[in-house]
Amino acid sequence: MNDRKTGFVLVSVLFISMALLTGVTGLAWYARNQMMRVQCELELFRARTLAFALVSQISRGLVLDDNGYDHMDEEWFGRHVVPVENRAPVVVELRPLDDMIPIACLFLPDGATLRAELEFAWERSLSFLDLDNMGEAILDYMDVDTIPRIGGVDSDKMPNRPIWSLYELRACPGFPSPAGERSLDPIREEIFTVWSEGRININVAPEKVLVLLDPEMGRVEVERLLALREESPFQGNADLADRAPFLKEAIPRLMNLVDFRSSFFEARLAVPCDGDRVFRFRVILHKTVDECDLVRWEES
Repeated sequence: MNDRKTGFVLVSVLFISMALLTGVTGLAWYARNQMMRVQCELELFRARTLAFALVSQISRGLVLDDNGYDHMDEEWFGRHVVPVENRAPVVVELRPLDDMIPIACLFLPDGATLRAELEFAWERSLSFLDLDNMGEAILDYMDVDTIPRIGGVDSDKMPNRPIWSLYELRACPGFPSPAGERSLDPIREEIFTVWSEGRININVAPEKVLVLLDPEMGRVEVERLLALREESPFQGNADLADRAPFLKEAIPRLMNLVDFRSSFFEARLAVPCDGDRVFRFRVILHKTVDECDLVRWEES
């Protein structure tokens, strides 16, 4: 009898010990995970602080740039490796925007009438994206009124305002599914932008955008234009007319559409931390006459 009691006590002690050991192990893992999470958040905070400081310096530098044009050959654009005391260097990439068709600035001040200088570019862009039958619907989606256009569709359930992101177009009635072959994937197509004040910087716009701007700007003319701006950036309408006489017919139509400098800029920063992890930041800056404001911050 005593042997049975002793055995029962030993088994009970064994089970209790195992339960305590499991609890202690679980607590240790929980504490370890919490410490790792706190450490990761601390590293992110440090990386974010460093990135913000660098972006502030970039903003000040952009304000000081008053040469009247923006071009990728300028020394402050492109990829730079920035040394940081007691840390691995930060990689910074800076480029001017306003380089695509300004889909958020399609209308005149009345908010409903398509700008005349953008009519050709708008139609050509939709054709390029196989969205010819969506033009009126997209305009109805973004204009300020609720009156449907001929061939369009409108209602008070639409935003009736300029879009803030190209992805908003997914909600436009009749818009193709993202699985479609050409469904205006903003990353793949790169035709439209919301980062613009309404003009396209001819010094940085890609070839596939330039050929959409005017009927006189075919592939041959655009290739000649690209070659000229590689030699030196265009600095104004007079400079463009003087150096590109083959665009004589197009330049009067382009004067209200193209510009030679940018108002929006994109900065990408890769900030390394301990180990192999790198925090990445994408920042959009908006430059006015005497200041440069941060308007978007993304991190991963």
